[in-house]
Amino acid sequence: LAGIAKGRNVILVSLESTQSFVVNQKLNGKEITPYLNDLIKKSYNFENFYHQTGQGKTADSEFIVDNSLYPLGRGAVFFTNAGNEYAAMPEIMKNHGYYSSIFHANNKSFWNRDIMYETLKYDKFYDIKSYDVNEENSVGWGLKDKEFFEQTSELMKEMPQPFYTRL
Repeated sequence: LAGIAKGRNVILVSLESTQSFVVNQKLNGKEITPYLNDLIKKSYNFENFYHQTGQGKTADSEFIVDNSLYPLGRGAVFFTNAGNEYAAMPEIMKNHGYYSSIFHANNKSFWNRDIMYETLKYDKFYDIKSYDVNEENSVGWGLKDKEFFEQTSELMKEMPQPFYTRL
């Protein structure tokens, strides 16, 4: 399959606080994750993905995905090592002609993302200012998933092609 996806867009969706045992399962006759089930049929799904985060939790998981490196045993890499130089996925994809972006509907400085995403060489960071967030479409930590994906898909239509992006 070498080269089969050359020039195609790469969209990496990372789900926090979602366990894989609910995928393709039903509860009282209804699918628990209908949208994920459909997406999996049209893409790749990596089932053997294990928690390796440290004190950085979400930010550490992002670091692992982009760098294939373990986080620190103490502190969050996004804070303690944002000044380092990395050979991260956005830069690697850029070397192959891809535009890179990342979507996170939160304050850009949350978990030091504004600094770290620049260090990782993302071309564009779509933060909370890129989204319409209001009382109806948000809860707790921010934008509801459905609205996040709907608004993000609209923003993706404007991106240069091919692109690598992470949601």
